[in-house]
Amino acid sequence: MRQSSNVDQASTSPEANLLRTLPVVLRECWSRETSYDPEKWTPENPTHGQCAITALVIQDLLGGDLLRAKVNGAEHYWNCLPDLGELDLTRDQFGTADTITTPEKVSREYVLSFSNTVRRYEQLSQLFTNALKEIARGKLINARRSIRGVSSARKPKSRKLR
Repeated sequence: MRQSSNVDQASTSPEANLLRTLPVVLRECWSRETSYDPEKWTPENPTHGQCAITALVIQDLLGGDLLRAKVNGAEHYWNCLPDLGELDLTRDQFGTADTITTPEKVSREYVLSFSNTVRRYEQLSQLFTNALKEIARGKLINARRSIRGVSSARKPKSRKLR
């Protein structure tokens, strides 16, 4: 929650490039089907209901701890990465937060103890893995703007689920 600068740094290190690319890739993967609250999810607010599963996917990739707090009364999850600090890629779902409780570390086992979270995590993890494979095949056009090939390869499957 108090992170923000580690994604926006002007550094050109591999870590900084990865941190700038992650939100772009995940934005292509998030959907109504991966949201905790699909009725309130919209393309205009793609991070809505994605926090727990996004934090798990980031932990798979970068390690670290999972953090949880209440934001405006709703549970919210994000990451604390080794040597990089806090990373919260779904914080913007809340807009301006009026109330944020003190964060606490939570176990991966706890987050995955909910069957709906497991289903959504497995779906997001597969979409994310496929997107990374597309990037490795050279389908990445501009990491800061768009991922061509990833979105077109993914969207037909998502539309069938809706």
